[in-house]
Amino acid sequence: MKKTKTYIYILFISFITFLAFIFMEQALKGKTVYHLEYNEEKALDYRVYLKDNTYYDNIYLDKDMQYVTELINYIDGNFRYKFNITEKNKVTSSYYIKANVKVEDNKSKKSIFNKDIMLKGITIKSAYNSFEINETVKIDYNLYNDIVNEFIEEYKIDTPYSSYLTIGLYILNDYGIEKIENLENTPKSIEMIMPLGNKTTDITIIDKNIKEKNVIEKISYDEYSNKIMFIISIIFIIIDIIVLINLFISIKNNDFNNRQYQKILKKILKKYDKDIVSVNSIPDVRGYDVYDVVSFDELLDVKKNINKPIMHIVLKNGDVNLFFITKNNNMYEYMMRKKR
Repeated sequence: MKKTKTYIYILFISFITFLAFIFMEQALKGKTVYHLEYNEEKALDYRVYLKDNTYYDNIYLDKDMQYVTELINYIDGNFRYKFNITEKNKVTSSYYIKANVKVEDNKSKKSIFNKDIMLKGITIKSAYNSFEINETVKIDYNLYNDIVNEFIEEYKIDTPYSSYLTIGLYILNDYGIEKIENLENTPKSIEMIMPLGNKTTDITIIDKNIKEKNVIEKISYDEYSNKIMFIISIIFIIIDIIVLINLFISIKNNDFNNRQYQKILKKILKKYDKDIVSVNSIPDVRGYDVYDVVSFDELLDVKKNINKPIMHIVLKNGDVNLFFITKNNNMYEYMMRKKR
């Protein structure tokens, strides 16, 4: 049996044993019923900072206004998200902030141009019971506006279109509780959306999959489920035993075949020692006619007919023994292989 095949058997047996253990453990668990309750809070504040001008007294404008695009210097966006769970669990959150520039056809609403720009790479935050995200990003509105204008001008887009800039905080929470039925671990987001390419713009704030309160009920496996788990674990144990028996038989057969192989090889080398020459390499037989001989006795007949010695070389760490005779661009070979 090849080592690779043996390793596959061992890995398979280990995997089945692991599954049997898991299902048996679940079968022996008692009944429990509890509720998971958590709260979420979200906020997005921003200020639109202006270029030097003679019209506005302040250097920035507050949210919920209409803004003249030529006067926008940059925008400070502050994303806040808070999560609190009533049970003591380690909650892990991964989040990132990205910008998206999109140009779409006004009639079909299909995308003409779409580009993502990462503003803050993936961050992982863990805490017990509650955690808070508080991130501020500086948004160069003119940069994204220029991207759209350059694209439209370079490719001469003449169809009516709309373009938008979306800056979003995207969150994925792991509640630290295993096997809760109906637990929706869907991505959450807080986004600010701004039209591009116009003389004025505004900012719309939307959020997705963020709920103020959510209750999820979890009921452990009932008695019927426990029986099913127990039966499944027994099936895995039976499979394990069958595979183990098969592995044992394969190893025994391999050992027997190896002994037979060594016995026959030893007999040939001892009986025909005067007729066999051991070599370290196979000659270059390119252009030779190569004939595979079905047995060593047939190779002996060839030796008698052409009066040439039998060459012998060990290949593949002893797994293959090659006996051959060469004469006049002809090669006669007999190859002994270990049975697998």
